[in-house]
Amino acid sequence: MHNKHYYKSVLVLGNGDYSLRVADEIASLGCPVTVAMSSRTVRQTSYANDANRRLWSPAKFLDFSGQAGNFRAVFDANNGATKEGLFGCVVIALECLWIPSLNKWGMEERKGVIGLSQFLQHFDSYAAEITSKDKVVFVCGFKHNSWPITQEQIGKKAISLREKTGAAVYVLTEHFKVAAKGMERLIRNARESGVVFVKFSKGSPEIIAHEDGVRIKYFDEALGSAVQMTAKLVVIEDEACPPSEASLVARFMEINTDRKGFLQGDLIFNFPILTNRTGIFVVGSGKGPISDEQAETEIKCVTSEVAKLFSYFDAAPEVPLARLDERKCGQCLTCLRICPHRAVSVYSEKAKPQISAVACRGCGICVAACPMKAIELEEYTREMVFPELDRISEILAAEASNSQPKLLVLACQHSAYDAYLLAKEKGISIPEGVEVHRVPCGGRVDLEQIMRPLLAGVDGVMVLACHHDSCKSVYGSGTCEGRVRIMQGMLEQVGVDKTRLLFGTMAPGSGAEFVALIDDFRNYLTAIVSRAPVTSIRA
Repeated sequence: MHNKHYYKSVLVLGNGDYSLRVADEIASLGCPVTVAMSSRTVRQTSYANDANRRLWSPAKFLDFSGQAGNFRAVFDANNGATKEGLFGCVVIALECLWIPSLNKWGMEERKGVIGLSQFLQHFDSYAAEITSKDKVVFVCGFKHNSWPITQEQIGKKAISLREKTGAAVYVLTEHFKVAAKGMERLIRNARESGVVFVKFSKGSPEIIAHEDGVRIKYFDEALGSAVQMTAKLVVIEDEACPPSEASLVARFMEINTDRKGFLQGDLIFNFPILTNRTGIFVVGSGKGPISDEQAETEIKCVTSEVAKLFSYFDAAPEVPLARLDERKCGQCLTCLRICPHRAVSVYSEKAKPQISAVACRGCGICVAACPMKAIELEEYTREMVFPELDRISEILAAEASNSQPKLLVLACQHSAYDAYLLAKEKGISIPEGVEVHRVPCGGRVDLEQIMRPLLAGVDGVMVLACHHDSCKSVYGSGTCEGRVRIMQGMLEQVGVDKTRLLFGTMAPGSGAEFVALIDDFRNYLTAIVSRAPVTSIRA
């Protein structure tokens, strides 16, 4: 997309007051902010006379398209009419849901057994009914994932109960996540106040409701014996679930989610607020439960990112990192389907795909996938790459002895190439007969990059990319591995040992491991280097 006009307005998606706080902070930049709420809010009228802010509530998502600077969003206004707008970026500020998990224990809410949210909401009422002769048991985790924020709430209320009532307070848990800020101190204070923590490495407690109370049975691993007690009150940690709107939002916006359906996904490079798409941010507990402090920090963080993005619009390049030659394009739309950052759009049935200069991150996955070779990376064209690979092949042929295998490493610039540079910096020598070539992403590696060196006499090619769960191009590494598997099959079909081609993953800080993997592959190649040369398949 070569349109230089980029909108500097922001769409905030929310389901609670947190999204309004996000909007208030972003509005301080002086840019127009629209808040689309899935339900009505008590602050409905506070935006009425604000020229810089508007509130659509309730609003149901109907459609979404475009890229950073030119997003188009359409909503059902709940009265048969629609509302739509054009936005420079989107901030998703949906809050997670807390669902009572009593049913997972085969129970319903009743006197003596409640969920944590209910307990927190009516803490004073419950505390007033508890005496120093009673037992209160908190059950944390077991049936679902436990979160630091709820563990903190349990720890604080356990201390408060001890101080107010003198009751015996127990916390039954698989493990407490003490890495969270202040958690070690909280647990220590709770123990000093008399709270008993019971940790389970296997199994779970049995909870049985009776008229005279709630019976708890479990095996205490520290005591080495079974324990049974009757509690006045059992508080069971709620289960954190993705916002009810998360699935729809993720589908319309084509952003990744994690295995549980929380927004953003598990890619470490996106933490804390980025997504796989430029111009779409996620803040708050819609990514998974976080502390109030972290939620407020993310408001500041996203405001800064919005300011940086809008500033970038002023200097955005006319041409994207990946350039499409429309004369070669067959309109197969492979690029549209495969782009992990959704930087490709089609604006009409007859139009060629358009690549956004702002959204494209230059991974090159589309370049390798395009069957017409209609796409090139501006800084990594075939006219640049092939002569370089030929030069490397000539160097290997000149410097390596006949008894030593010649090896080319295609190394992703975000991982394996950094490991290579680290090895050099640490003085870890790269064996003779090995050359390393930097690629923008493992997903950019195609058949020609592998076959060209093999046909020139290189004995083996090793493709090293990011670990699959930490690929900056989301699934560039996985795409690369799949492509290498296909190429191995093709080599086998023409009579070439497929093990001459190896795929591996590498972290950027693994300099020693990088060299060790090269050594292992060279030792293997030594055993097969005397076989028929790959150049024999030319005939």
